[in-house]
Amino acid sequence: TVYNIDGIHSYLSNINIEEEHNMASRNSSIYSLLAAILVFIGFFFSFISVSALGYSVSVASGFTFAFSFAAFPAVLCFLVFLANLAMIILLAMNKKGPWGIVFYVCALLMLIAIITIGSVSEYGVSGGSGFGIWWCLIFLIIAGTLYMFGDKFKLPVLPMAKVRDGAQKMAESAQKVAHSASVAAANATAPAKYCGECGAKMASDAKFCPNCGKKCE
Repeated sequence: TVYNIDGIHSYLSNINIEEEHNMASRNSSIYSLLAAILVFIGFFFSFISVSALGYSVSVASGFTFAFSFAAFPAVLCFLVFLANLAMIILLAMNKKGPWGIVFYVCALLMLIAIITIGSVSEYGVSGGSGFGIWWCLIFLIIAGTLYMFGDKFKLPVLPMAKVRDGAQKMAESAQKVAHSASVAAANATAPAKYCGECGAKMASDAKFCPNCGKKCE
């Protein structure tokens, strides 16, 4: 059997390049998933704070505010909550799609909600956005950026992404095995060579006899 060494090397090299790209893409998806989970956690914090007479009080968490449907900002936050929950599920299932754009749209809706909340002021009482809504806005932007451009960053490889790294090492090992097999096959199929002086069997590419040391023609 004769192996095409160059063809094998080229094929396995393409596998390595594809594995590196897939590993970077998968790794960025994992980071986006973590950011989306942090967005979800942000809904436990205050979304609304009320200021009156110099005091500021948190009055509603993200869940309470979003599910109240009390005003336009609440509806926006509810839509963001549903979209982010869907992103968590899809990313956990490793589904591909325009999720980066979805995260950015959610961030825009959240920003509109923040602006709308801050515009409320009656009878000396002003409403304002709480810590949680800003938390969600920041991590929505981070999630979108990581999903769309994360493969261009040198992010530390997370445990789930190390599976891809293992596959790459297996491809490298396969390349070495294929090369060794090709060399062995070439030696096995080469015609036998014998020393003209002592008749000892020699390797096909040997220049000197291993038995008597005579130089071969």
